[in-house]
Amino acid sequence: MKPLLGFRYRTDHSLGVLGTLVTENRHGYLEPLEVTTLEFTRPIEYGLQWRERRPWLDGEFYLNWQALNTPSSREIFDYGLLLAARPIRHVQLEYQGHGLHHGGQLYNAGVPVTNNFAGGFGLTLSADFPVVDSSSVTVYHLQSHGDIDPNPPPGRAGHGQGTYLRVGLTPGGWFDLFMIQWWGTSFLSQEGDNNYNSVGHDPLFYRPDRRYQEYGIRKIVKVDQTVTVDGEFRFHRIDNESSEALGHSKWEYSYRLVARVPFSIHVQ
Repeated sequence: MKPLLGFRYRTDHSLGVLGTLVTENRHGYLEPLEVTTLEFTRPIEYGLQWRERRPWLDGEFYLNWQALNTPSSREIFDYGLLLAARPIRHVQLEYQGHGLHHGGQLYNAGVPVTNNFAGGFGLTLSADFPVVDSSSVTVYHLQSHGDIDPNPPPGRAGHGQGTYLRVGLTPGGWFDLFMIQWWGTSFLSQEGDNNYNSVGHDPLFYRPDRRYQEYGIRKIVKVDQTVTVDGEFRFHRIDNESSEALGHSKWEYSYRLVARVPFSIHVQ
């Protein structure tokens, strides 16, 4: 049984949640740590959460309970810690960590306890320029440990690492242009985008060294005070694979169009 309601404690700077969590933008995670499709496949999470929003510091801790421990299934929950400090203007120091746990003490369900954790530190530099308006450069070094698979094929590393680089521009405030570059070695975030992982969606796929490039454009249109339409178009290059959509090139493409329409129901 999962809660549809939640208790929320608010102050000017803090938010405490018990029940249904606040999950917009996947808690702010990078794509290697949480894949963007979770915004659609898991829009609602349940557990506990604490957020702080200060002039120089933002922070969040949460625990999302996904499944209970039963005779046929391990308990499943994921958890995270996100921090962002702004010691001086235009500079932000960041930390993101995400873990996934399969376990439980009541029943072993015939499989051992398994854990996966990935996270690391980052730096974001931002500035405003006359032509390109706002611009930013973000660099992260991430590390991973563990595998949820209780019987991974032999020869796979239990630890990995990767470097994430993102450059963003907003010309005239009309749309966002961005570039992402990833260099990874045996990296695995179980709920991350498999374009960054050494283990793919196919359990048999494994490639220790990964290279990923992405170029994209994004536009968010505000229809009224609450309704927005978000459109994105991206080109991707995954390792040195040949395209299945663009002839003999090494590039693929993807697009997304999302309308966000919040609503509320008054219960008497």
